[in-house]
Amino acid sequence: MSEERVAMISGASRGIGAALAEALAAKGWRLSLGMRRPEMPAWADPARVGVFAYDAVDADASDRWAEETLRTFGRIDAVVANAGIGIAKSVIEADDADLDGLLEVNVKAPRRLAKSAWSALASSGRGRVIIVASLSGK
Repeated sequence: MSEERVAMISGASRGIGAALAEALAAKGWRLSLGMRRPEMPAWADPARVGVFAYDAVDADASDRWAEETLRTFGRIDAVVANAGIGIAKSVIEADDADLDGLLEVNVKAPRRLAKSAWSALASSGRGRVIIVASLSGK
C-alpha cells in the first residue's frame, strides 16, 4: 500500500469541492473525486486522481464509491463531504419535500459517506472526516 494520502471529496466538480481538490493535489494527495457526472478536471493527473459517480441522494452510492476508491488507491485517509443543496425558501415557505431533500443531501449523505469509509479511515491511523456547510447550514 502506498504511503501517499488519499482523500475522497464529494461535490468535486465545481466550487469549494473543485478548489479543495486542486489544492490537495498540489500538496501531493491522491484524490477520489465524487461527482454526479464524473469528468476529469483539466488540472488533474489521471495517475493520481480518479473520478467516480456519486449522487448524494442515492443511499448506496457512498458504499460503491468507497469500495471503488479502495480498489483504485488501496487506502482512504480523509473524507470531505462537500456535496450540498440549498432551498431558497424560508422554513415556513418550504414544504416537506424541500426539507426531505435538504436532510437527505446535507445530513444523511455525509453520515453515510463517513460510515462507508470508516474502516479505511481507522486503518490509516490518522483518518479525518470534514463536513463542509454553508452559513445557511448553521
